Amino acid sequence: MDPPGWSRKCREKVLRETRLHTIITPTARANTRERAGRGEVSRLATWLIAALAAVLVSLVYVILLRFIDRYEPDPWRWVLTAFALGAVVVPIVVMGGRLLIGQEFSLPLPYASDRPYPGVRIAEQVTVGILLLAFVYAIRAEFDDALDGVVYGAAIGAGLGAAQTVLYAAAAYGSSQGLPQGASFATILVSGLNQAAYGGIFGAFLGYAYWYVRGPRSVIVVILGLATAAMASAFHDTLPYMLARLFDRPDVTAGLLTRGAIFAINLVGPLALLIAVLHFIRHESQILRTFLTPEVASGTIGRDDLDEVQSFRSRLDREFGFVRAGRFGDLRLLRRFYRAEGQLAFHLWHMRLGRAGDAATAREEELRARTRDLRVGVEAARAVDRDEGPAR
Repeated sequence: MDPPGWSRKCREKVLRETRLHTIITPTARANTRERAGRGEVSRLATWLIAALAAVLVSLVYVILLRFIDRYEPDPWRWVLTAFALGAVVVPIVVMGGRLLIGQEFSLPLPYASDRPYPGVRIAEQVTVGILLLAFVYAIRAEFDDALDGVVYGAAIGAGLGAAQTVLYAAAAYGSSQGLPQGASFATILVSGLNQAAYGGIFGAFLGYAYWYVRGPRSVIVVILGLATAAMASAFHDTLPYMLARLFDRPDVTAGLLTRGAIFAINLVGPLALLIAVLHFIRHESQILRTFLTPEVASGTIGRDDLDEVQSFRSRLDREFGFVRAGRFGDLRLLRRFYRAEGQLAFHLWHMRLGRAGDAATAREEELRARTRDLRVGVEAARAVDRDEGPAR
């Protein structure tokens, strides 16, 4: 029964609105679900892209560092193992340690929270340092010079940087707020790469202590290197909040000044690492020149071989020449020859230092014989170049 006072027109109007609501409401709900589904797919795609980019960029950083170690390149299996240690072991140890001591859970990334965690940053670098020490001890037969410490340390740090970005992207994916204010994808990637610089810096200290320092001073050098990496990481994390307190402006953490300061701090680590790498490369070149020059006189290698192995440009020209000519077999032979020359030079250096092991003489003759055999094949490949004209 209609309410009192209702006319026929009122009843028809209510019926029309009721039918319209019945038609529109399911459609609106369906559209809402469709938009939510598209948003979920978009967020998932963003997380996947961020995770893939983090891993790829960190791997590129490690590949470049290994490529720089051109005289005695480290085996890929050990470089990738070091990367995996940083990506898996370090985050588990740091986050698990915080939970064990009753601290609140925090992702291992400065931009993943609204306040600094310098203790977490220090714990990360201490964990990286302990892992690098254990790793170098386990593969000490492959640890030929201080530059190896840089490569392995940077590999562990790069793995940690990749894990940080992946975890941060996962946190942003699970949050409705997205990225915090002042954080950008580029900033996160740069911060992750900076972890590789911290690990590489400690690796440089460790390599220097291992090969160039004796006695208690080597322990002091290692401790100083670990403290340098840990303090640099903690300072990078707390800098925005230090500036906020200094200027008495809470919003300065997202301001232009802070971003510029963070960018400058991001450059300090890679710049220091670059200086260390250049120094160690120069020293490796001196090792080759010192210990391979007598091998030229004995006929193990030629003068052109010595000049070419020391010149980065000459090596690239020769290798790219073979690539352009499609002579990949000769390219592999040439790289094996370069590696044999480097192994012979560094083994002779280790013998002078008294750190070549018990079978040093037998190993010396083995490396010298391998170098002579490979030189025969390389000379034949060069003869083809002389007959057919330069491949390049």
